[in-house]
Amino acid sequence: MNKLMTALVFAAMTFGAGSALTVVPIQAMIAESGFQTTFFNFGIGQGIIVCVLAFVLRVPKAGEVPATTTNANVIQSTRQFSPSEIIGPTPYWLVGTAIALIGGVAMWIMGWQFYIPLALAILIFAYGGYIVTTRGQPIFLLMYFMFVIVGAGGLMVTANLAPIAADLKVASIPVSMMGLTMTALTFAATLDRILNGLTRPFFGWVSDQIGRENTMFIAFFIEGLGIFALYKLGHDPVWFVLLSGLVFFAWGEIYSLFPSTCTDTFGTKFATTNAGLLYTAKGTAALLVPYTNQIQKATGSWDIVFIISAAANILAAVLALFVLKAWRVRVIAKG
Repeated sequence: MNKLMTALVFAAMTFGAGSALTVVPIQAMIAESGFQTTFFNFGIGQGIIVCVLAFVLRVPKAGEVPATTTNANVIQSTRQFSPSEIIGPTPYWLVGTAIALIGGVAMWIMGWQFYIPLALAILIFAYGGYIVTTRGQPIFLLMYFMFVIVGAGGLMVTANLAPIAADLKVASIPVSMMGLTMTALTFAATLDRILNGLTRPFFGWVSDQIGRENTMFIAFFIEGLGIFALYKLGHDPVWFVLLSGLVFFAWGEIYSLFPSTCTDTFGTKFATTNAGLLYTAKGTAALLVPYTNQIQKATGSWDIVFIISAAANILAAVLALFVLKAWRVRVIAKG
């Protein structure tokens, strides 16, 4: 493995696992100074570090970037789709943006702020889905939908790990594992970040061997089972730590599989832009997360949230293997 590939693998891992180093310091600062001070200090510190290190980046020299190769195990397109070919012409999206802004302001004035994220998510799928289906590549909408339902499950656990641990009454229970002893919540938060980093190069490598959709099926199915098992066994602190780690291990691969699947389908020329458009699905998924708290408050437990999240991942696994795989073959053959 050359230096560039090693750097890319390391970057993919640290994107998820690097945050494990800040779990304990952030928790300690929140307890001592509050979350406002903590967010401000860590935000400013991270911003300064990023800006300083940005000056170290440079354009690769000749010979540092490996030559593009084909993989017999992966279905890859030779046609180069531009972003407007995938999602439709720009004017249509400008109209959608105007609708979203006007609608959001109107809902804010009427006091419906709580429903703005849900309305925006519905607009993205209704109006955006119509544009992609009629003016772009409908298969992109399927990948976007799969990204959203899988991403929402992982984001739900990420955002609510502490409340879930508290409701399951395991948050402050000490857990000893791998020579370390920490409270279940701290242990889970740290382990989750590490596994969330390791899963990216791991499942990326697996997908190179057996194909993207086959790997998606395995990972999404594991995540669905992990979430359901967390719902059933999470009252035990050890199981809470292990199963939350399993969920994050199976969830983090979306950040390696979806971009690579997008590039394999639509070509490498506009790979960054096209993958970036697909990555907005994470933002759409985040719009749905606040409503999981409302389900919990309405029912008094996380049971329904766990079941819905597990079912969504199983659905994505089935769609990957039995719909996306065959559809990509047809799109690439046509191209």
